[in-house]
Amino acid sequence: MKISQANTGRHHTDEAKRNMSEARRGIPSPLRGRHPLEQARRRMSEGQRKFLDRYLLTHEHWNRRRHPRTEFKKGNTLWLGRHHSEATKAKLSQFFRGRSGSYLTPEVRRKMSDSHKGLIPWNKGLTKETSPSLAIVGEKRRLYWTSERRRQLSEWSRTYLKKWWEEHPEAKDKLTHMTRPTKIELMARESLEKRDIPFIVNRRIEGLCFPDIVLPDAKIAIFCNGCFWHACPEHSPTVPEWLRKKIKDLQIHEALVKSGWRVLVAWEHEFKTNPDIVGQKIDELLDLGGRG
Repeated sequence: MKISQANTGRHHTDEAKRNMSEARRGIPSPLRGRHPLEQARRRMSEGQRKFLDRYLLTHEHWNRRRHPRTEFKKGNTLWLGRHHSEATKAKLSQFFRGRSGSYLTPEVRRKMSDSHKGLIPWNKGLTKETSPSLAIVGEKRRLYWTSERRRQLSEWSRTYLKKWWEEHPEAKDKLTHMTRPTKIELMARESLEKRDIPFIVNRRIEGLCFPDIVLPDAKIAIFCNGCFWHACPEHSPTVPEWLRKKIKDLQIHEALVKSGWRVLVAWEHEFKTNPDIVGQKIDELLDLGGRG
């Protein structure tokens, strides 16, 4: 978006400045009598600290169940009980229609995007050691996130999630583990798509695990395992102890089989020689005779 350059480089004359000064003389300044800038900043910082302390302990915003007009001054009922008329609601609906929640039209957004191209962010290349502003922000965060405050937040999170899952047990079957798919997972999906086999990705089953691909109709769970991360017996028989403790593939597979699921495992080295390995294993498992 281009800004008008009509007044760029132009200044008031000395006579105009004197006339403006005379006109303002005797008019009280709107900032007169207010607190100095540093004191105002201190008060704002203190207010933010109190708000965050309350939010971390109760997880409830100050304005919850209160009218916005009574946030700083109780008893102000100027807008209580007042509503938009039907004509105003129709105008607002017409104004927001097709805007997807944005006040800006696509043309304005495009112009703004073009105007920002080539601009360098103010903090690019700066660190806390080279920028006083970033050093101040970092110090404030360090002082705020004390070990006690982190412990309170962690305790509240555990309590809230435990209570939520107890109240919504049906939600566990609808969970998905959203991660960026690996190359072998994409190849496996392509094999199933070519065969027109419906599947679901990263769906939690039996409350046990999130298989990479799930065939709900046939009750088949497909795991695309990397050779290192899952300790492939052929290419990575020895892995670090910390990784060995995390691998629980055998226990998960046995639990799925007991629950009536069939498990299909495709290793990374198999995809390197045959990108369609998952499709072929599915054909064998379902006895489709090389369908596709």
